[in-house]
Amino acid sequence: MIRYSLLILVILYLCVYSFKDWYRALCYSLPILAVLERPDMPRSMMGIPGLNPLNVVLLFVLLGWLTQKNQEGLRWQVPANINRWLFLYLVVVTISCFRMLIEPEGIFAHTRYFWSYGIDYPAFSFGDLIREDFFNDWKWLIPGLLICHGATSKERGHLAMQMVLLTGLLLAIQIVLRMWPALVGLDDLNKRSLRVFDRDIGYHKVQLATYMAGSAWGMFVYTRLALSGKKKQLGYACFVLITVALMATGGRGGAVAWIACALLFGILKWRKILLVLPLFLALAFVLMPSAENRYLAGVTPESHHSVFAEQMGEVDAEGHDLYEMTSGRLIIWPRVLEYIKKAPVIGYGMRAYERVGVFESLHEEGIPFGIGFWSHPHNAYLMFLLDMGVVGFTILVFFYWSLVRAGMRLFRQVATDEYTRLVAAFCLAYVVTALVSGMFACTFYPSQDNALEWCAIGLFMGTLGKNVGMKKQSCPIRAKGIH
Repeated sequence: MIRYSLLILVILYLCVYSFKDWYRALCYSLPILAVLERPDMPRSMMGIPGLNPLNVVLLFVLLGWLTQKNQEGLRWQVPANINRWLFLYLVVVTISCFRMLIEPEGIFAHTRYFWSYGIDYPAFSFGDLIREDFFNDWKWLIPGLLICHGATSKERGHLAMQMVLLTGLLLAIQIVLRMWPALVGLDDLNKRSLRVFDRDIGYHKVQLATYMAGSAWGMFVYTRLALSGKKKQLGYACFVLITVALMATGGRGGAVAWIACALLFGILKWRKILLVLPLFLALAFVLMPSAENRYLAGVTPESHHSVFAEQMGEVDAEGHDLYEMTSGRLIIWPRVLEYIKKAPVIGYGMRAYERVGVFESLHEEGIPFGIGFWSHPHNAYLMFLLDMGVVGFTILVFFYWSLVRAGMRLFRQVATDEYTRLVAAFCLAYVVTALVSGMFACTFYPSQDNALEWCAIGLFMGTLGKNVGMKKQSCPIRAKGIH
């Protein structure tokens, strides 16, 4: 009861404060993400489905933004090439969604297929598809795009980064508190993560691993470039804590993304990372033996499950259990590629994996229901290709490449001032981890999974467009023609 009362007070404060300073209210609302999916968090208010605390605050933030944007003289300012690819990305995502809404029967057939085998699978109505796959997904773009529009000063930029990092830190604390028995060897890490995350935090382990990977390196770059003295020591401690939380999730895709980001920053600028990285990983495995068992699953002899792997032909010449190493992905991905080849140019539209019967075809060939690939191929790139074909995938690649290219250039150039370098590195931390994690799961559609990533992207685009913190005498953005 006390928690609900505090929550209501916080929501009321943010709603009222939105009419005084919509940008601060928006940033202060971001940490709600850390508790939004908890089982005790209200899913509706006043009997209205979907009217949760964050949605209420976002509604008032939008109203505050509408009333204050002209007074603040805000304009949409994003470098031309990034703006172009962003617009095209939003267009193809919208078209993909409407294609699904025009032909939704495949989703209903997918549901009936599970029901015919007595499997409890969620039922979707046409209204559910509109609410969940259009309005609810697009909602997660709002914070990032508003930050892009309103990040007109260094102070505002720092506030956005701090609140994004606080969100990741709050999630990390929850993860460690619930996973400590597994971290000290009193429980199996993988089984416990599957058991407690959905139940106690409300997020799946894959979502949490991606959040932690981006937040860890976001914390590192912010500590390195923005903090000093005791605050810097505290920042590095938070980086270690978030990294421990990442390992506690058991999400191997997130771990690979963390390593990829470490290599990127090490190669681009901070060479010491390359020296410390092997020692850091070795120490982590020594201190957390349960994590070693999870991340080396299928590699060590004791982690093989050769009976099923041999039946599916997923054992290599050295006897490694490829099914266990990839959690079944090597079985699913070739079939998804077969369907992509049938409609390579424009794909099938959103939720194609369910609508065209990919899983059904695999199940009829012997894949059990328990494999867990019911509605997603666990590869964001294949999912995008299946839904939107080469056309949509090309637009996605150029959009992210425009961000990564500009970010790496600004991060490395000597002429870049410290604030701009910070924002570039901060964006790279979240974008690179999302791109790498996408090879194993996640999605490139707007969603709750990438809400923090879009905040980092929005801040970066706004900083570039408004030249916040940049040296006008030697602006690397204009000099290189990114405008």
